[in-house]
Amino acid sequence: MPDNTGLLKKIITMGLVAIVIAAPTQYGMEIAKKTYLSPVDPLIWLVGALWLVGILKERRWTAIRWPPLFSLLFILIALVSWLKASPSLASFKDIFQWVEYFAAAYMLFASNVDRPRLTRTIVYTFLGVATAVVAFGLIQYLTPSTPVLGIRATFGNRNVLGGYLSLLLPLCFGLLLFDSNWFRRTWYGLLLIAGAMITLSGGTLIAVSLSLGILAMLKGPRAFTGLAIACLAIATFVFPHLPRNNAGVLYESIRLYDDNNEVSRRYTEWEAASVMIAENPWMGVGTGRYQENIGSYYGTLPHPPGTTSEHDSQNLYLVLGGSLGMAGLLAFLGIPAFFTVRAGRLFHQFEDPWSQGLCLGILGSLLAFSINSIWSPLLVRGVGVPLVILMALLGTRSLAGCTKPELRQPTG
Repeated sequence: MPDNTGLLKKIITMGLVAIVIAAPTQYGMEIAKKTYLSPVDPLIWLVGALWLVGILKERRWTAIRWPPLFSLLFILIALVSWLKASPSLASFKDIFQWVEYFAAAYMLFASNVDRPRLTRTIVYTFLGVATAVVAFGLIQYLTPSTPVLGIRATFGNRNVLGGYLSLLLPLCFGLLLFDSNWFRRTWYGLLLIAGAMITLSGGTLIAVSLSLGILAMLKGPRAFTGLAIACLAIATFVFPHLPRNNAGVLYESIRLYDDNNEVSRRYTEWEAASVMIAENPWMGVGTGRYQENIGSYYGTLPHPPGTTSEHDSQNLYLVLGGSLGMAGLLAFLGIPAFFTVRAGRLFHQFEDPWSQGLCLGILGSLLAFSINSIWSPLLVRGVGVPLVILMALLGTRSLAGCTKPELRQPTG
């Protein structure tokens, strides 16, 4: 019988690249009420099935890179919360989505990106697709007939686009700080400039700004000084002349009070979600049941009649706390914390500048995602898979050869 191992591995590698290409979009087919199937979803399960066939055929159990304990606890708590609160198929979609992200997609990338060259292919594909996404958003931005809320690139709204940019821009900045190739540095810089232009979510601007500042400080005083000067120059000479009045739009997107001097709807919902958590601290109201329950928890702050919240403008942590309880929220918080610490540790271990830039960039992406989630529930289609891809790169064996010899870990 011919040995098909090499062919299967090539197919899986092409599948990984296809997943990276298909991931950053919210376009999809509605298969049930408020349940959508994106192009990346069947890809993940198909490539995952092929990988599992290869594992079973060769019995390469040690090649499996398992998700961290926090991810498994988060999924388990979500399942228990779903069973506790009158389970339904409609609310099960969140659990299925989280299993796809934190188990299937993570294991697929962490277990199969096993060579530095493939790591670079994945990263440059990620950035190549991001270039197309940002270019699409820039075309929308520069088209006068497109309303502000219509500047969303391949996503459903500006908040989810902002979530994607909070992953992309720190990654570009981290690579920019360490890559010696001027063509690539120019590419990263243009992505940073264009991405900043189409950022119309105030939470995203705050998150990315803080993240870039931290990355520059980790690099050194010169990097931080250069970033500070660049930001001051842009704020003084560029922002006031942008065609979309970015400063005003950004302020309006997260301001505390509206034009009638009433508390903005986003923050009244924060209080309601806090009450929901206080009254259901252990297992929440049930996985996927936040939206149908939040209306009954409004307290002293006004609930303006006839108004609706902007899409994806909730607080991710309050949504998870209200749905899953404090245990589920803490388990989720452990996921980005775990990978942020790992990124920082690897950043100090690597001797290869490109790998250092990658780890620093992913650290910044995780920080920006975590901060931005205060203003938007970013664990959604189009953002979840890119997030997990970056996390998975930190869990691969592919960069082991770049670490300092005395710090290398056994690969199992």
